[in-house]
Amino acid sequence: MEDHKIENFEKDHPGVSFPTHVVQSAEARVRLMRGLGERLGIVGSDGLKLVRGLQSTVPWDTGEVPETTRFDFLQILENGGFEAPETVLVNWDRFETVESIAATQLADYFDYIWYPSVDDIEIMDESLKWVLRVDHSGCWSFMKLCSRPRPAEPCNFLPGSG
Repeated sequence: MEDHKIENFEKDHPGVSFPTHVVQSAEARVRLMRGLGERLGIVGSDGLKLVRGLQSTVPWDTGEVPETTRFDFLQILENGGFEAPETVLVNWDRFETVESIAATQLADYFDYIWYPSVDDIEIMDESLKWVLRVDHSGCWSFMKLCSRPRPAEPCNFLPGSG
């Protein structure tokens, strides 16, 4: 996590520690990238290819991060048929940095972790059954991923279709 984000949080929340986050090792990032690549049908572990693969995946749902209210990504998961995991992974910089953080803390303090106009992130859990992308403009897309590679059969179902 960038130092200025921690400093801004601590300035606004005196006496409260910034949410615990753990930077994933290079080996863990490679495993994550390979697993995600398998789900997207992308060979290799090139972070840019994975991000572009996610960008081209048909989303199950889309929206915008609200400016005046809390961004409740846990509700997006629930609407998609997933229970909130204990921990999520946040991808920064084309998988050059991946951090784990408690899902509830990410939801509670999202505004201190994702900054509009600057950050493009992907949020997922270790199952890799879903990915929530939030781009720098505030647009988000939620994708359900299948366990078999594309393009054998579409796995992202449109809301209400299955």
